[in-house]
Amino acid sequence: MREPDRGDVDLVLKLYDLRREAEMRKARAFIMQFDPKTIDDVKAVMALSHPENAHVRQVLSYWGMVADFALRGLLHPEMFASHCGESLFIWVKFEPLLPQIRAEVNPMFLMNLEKLLKANPAMQERLAQIREMRAKMMAAPPKK
Repeated sequence: MREPDRGDVDLVLKLYDLRREAEMRKARAFIMQFDPKTIDDVKAVMALSHPENAHVRQVLSYWGMVADFALRGLLHPEMFASHCGESLFIWVKFEPLLPQIRAEVNPMFLMNLEKLLKANPAMQERLAQIREMRAKMMAAPPKK
């Protein structure tokens, strides 16, 4: 595998800039607070009539695109693992429902991210860290 280079750095910085855009910030805020427990929760937000549907599609397609860059060697996978943790939080959030989502909503749901996770050992290490962080977050008492 090639070493990360300046092109990877430039792309990570550009991706970070894109995440700061106002509408993207709203979309990211929604998806990070969205905590689907059932396939019905996912179906509801994926319905075109849902007020947050566009935000969900914006974030999921953004991270799917970035994962595709890493899969194709346009972004070093270790750079992705180091700087794109938000996508892994999203993966962990939807992972338990993935078979149902793919069967009932979209057979390609988070497919690029899954391929990237399976293809690179650095991703597995980072994913384990994210799972642990999320478990701690979910176990913490709600803030008042």
